[in-house]
Amino acid sequence: MRLELIQINNFRNLEQVTIRPAAGINLLVGKNAQGKTNFLEALYVLAHGTSFRTVRDSDLVCDQKDTYEIKVVYQKEGRLVQSTLHYASTKGKVLRINNKRSTFSHPDRLRMVLFTPDDLYIVKGSPHLRRSFLDLILCQVSNEYAQYLNNYSKILKKRNLFLKTKHVNQEVEFLTRDMLIENAVPLIMGRINLVEWLEKEIHSLYRKITGGNSKIKLRYALSFTINKDRASRESVSAALRQALDEKQESEMRRGTTLVGPHRDDLNIYIDDRNARTHASQGEQRSLAVVLKAAEMTTIKNIRGIAPIFLLDEVMAELDQTRRTLLLEHLSSSDSQSFLTTVERDVIVTKQAGVFNVTNGKLFEEA
Repeated sequence: MRLELIQINNFRNLEQVTIRPAAGINLLVGKNAQGKTNFLEALYVLAHGTSFRTVRDSDLVCDQKDTYEIKVVYQKEGRLVQSTLHYASTKGKVLRINNKRSTFSHPDRLRMVLFTPDDLYIVKGSPHLRRSFLDLILCQVSNEYAQYLNNYSKILKKRNLFLKTKHVNQEVEFLTRDMLIENAVPLIMGRINLVEWLEKEIHSLYRKITGGNSKIKLRYALSFTINKDRASRESVSAALRQALDEKQESEMRRGTTLVGPHRDDLNIYIDDRNARTHASQGEQRSLAVVLKAAEMTTIKNIRGIAPIFLLDEVMAELDQTRRTLLLEHLSSSDSQSFLTTVERDVIVTKQAGVFNVTNGKLFEEA
């Protein structure tokens, strides 16, 4: 997947932007608050339908404007595809792919992986960050998983509301519990399978991107106990049902669901040490970089399409050795990437497209 043309109108401070990016690495260089992150955000919104910075679409519109539009033309499997997202304050968002109204589950939609400084906390941060990491990958490779996740979130919210009222009857409790389990099991199994896949990818990537030889292990940590060595749909369903039964009084008392995929975690080990508590800051950052690179290769291997990589001010957070190794990895891959930086000298690479960003305008270096 490779962007050939990008046009952005009235998105934040990007009033009118048109560029033809390089096929490989593209650098966006400029001082803070000039529009570099806004540019990445526009691409992300076009791919995912939501921003990574705000939940309100109205925040994304230029001052004194009522609409924004993002349009790109890209190569996908040897053919050109056009994707356009138009937002109007009175009508909301409309996505069109090849001029036909579409959805963000369309097989020809853009696929992008975002890497921000916040992602450096995947390893040492809260379990929510690691669950979100897994979910974002799975939603990009499986529309079915995305639907189960959406269903589960709605049912969980409703069940927690019932638990808080403390007046739910047994029939309603059994119904919401069964619906919860029905949607929870595919999420858990999808995550377990993904973790096994990621672990295979991460060994060679860790050596390639960090230059280290440490042994990395990934383990999916359930919030309840199963009585089998290897999880299956049947064993997970039975164990979750038993755990919900056992936690019923505690859940009623606390007004929330205490077990399920919303409480699970991803344990990351480096040389048999839990990386969250025992890895150095440098090791944690290296692991975060490798996890995002593994996200790229996983999507490519499962979908057969290399996603576009968006890196927002990440290079400044890494030391020179890790920057160099990551750039070498990006240069040798067949993925297109967009990197933002305040200082041009932080990123040294050949054959890159370079765009200077000033007051919402992009100027390509000759």
